[in-house]
Amino acid sequence: MPPRHRRYLLDRFDLYGGCARQIVACIAPDLIGFGDSDKLADAGPDSYQFVENRICLDGLPGQFDLGDSVTLVVRDWGSGLGFHWARRHPDRIAAITYLEANVAPRLWSQLSPIAIWAHQTGNTDH
Repeated sequence: MPPRHRRYLLDRFDLYGGCARQIVACIAPDLIGFGDSDKLADAGPDSYQFVENRICLDGLPGQFDLGDSVTLVVRDWGSGLGFHWARRHPDRIAAITYLEANVAPRLWSQLSPIAIWAHQTGNTDH
């Protein structure tokens, strides 16, 4: 029997520990406008939102042979995109690893003033 390959779809972050030694195929996309990705030509106040990033990421797995045993490694607000993809493709998910992710609903009253400000302004340089 041929070896079972592991496929990873990652939010952009440094690989930690043994994870890097086990990867057979790794896809690490930047979110729109982040890292090395192109900026939107006609960006407006509703640009760079969840839906735009979801649409772009939805096309990514089809460009690669990810197979039916995908391990998602997601981080920060890219976690929501990964969880959303996993929810829509549960038969293809082997595992999910998440870092710095909101995994439970939060009320505004539960957040610190700096977290509210960073969320509302998109500014995380505090």
